[in-house]
Amino acid sequence: LEQCLNGYYIDTEAEELLEEEKSEIADRALNARKIGIAGVCRRMGSTTEAIQIVKYLQLRGYKACYIEVNETGFVVEQGKNFVDVDEDEYIGRVSYENVDMFYKQEHLQEILHEDYDYFVFDYGAYSEKGFNKTSFLEKDIRIFVAGSKASEMKYTQAVMRNEYYMDVYYLFNFISDKEKADILEFMEEKADHTYFGIYTPDQFEYVHNLDFEKM
Repeated sequence: LEQCLNGYYIDTEAEELLEEEKSEIADRALNARKIGIAGVCRRMGSTTEAIQIVKYLQLRGYKACYIEVNETGFVVEQGKNFVDVDEDEYIGRVSYENVDMFYKQEHLQEILHEDYDYFVFDYGAYSEKGFNKTSFLEKDIRIFVAGSKASEMKYTQAVMRNEYYMDVYYLFNFISDKEKADILEFMEEKADHTYFGIYTPDQFEYVHNLDFEKM
């Protein structure tokens, strides 16, 4: 009895299983893929597309989460405005409609060791002063959400002409079907990396987009 109370008899098998589980989660975090999304300018829908991609990955059987790396405060606002929200204030996680959203960049290293297959980073707008070009370029998959309106096209062209962004995908939002052929022609050699968003009135309700599969 004295030996038991002093921890002499330990269930080594349970400990080994726990260590194996921790190791598997660490390996998973190490091999997880990171997706960076940014709008060429403000109000292009990068946050909506980021959440839709998380939903798409979940549908495919992966564990995915959303990470806010911009100054919009979107995640915190979700926590305030919606019911049935689960929040971890320490690490900065808000869970809503089966989507885990992180907003505390100071805990990024801890977040990246969480048990996910994909981390989807929302960088806000490329045109904003605080856009983190270096971090965006480090991601495995990089997506610019672009537009074709006159007020948006100058920002779209600025990204296209920037030699730093040769290996990226372009996801055009708010484009009618009849415009798509013109957009692909305009994109020239980048047409193979050009895709289109689908009208999504509710960010958290997944609208199937075949272009996510292609990307």
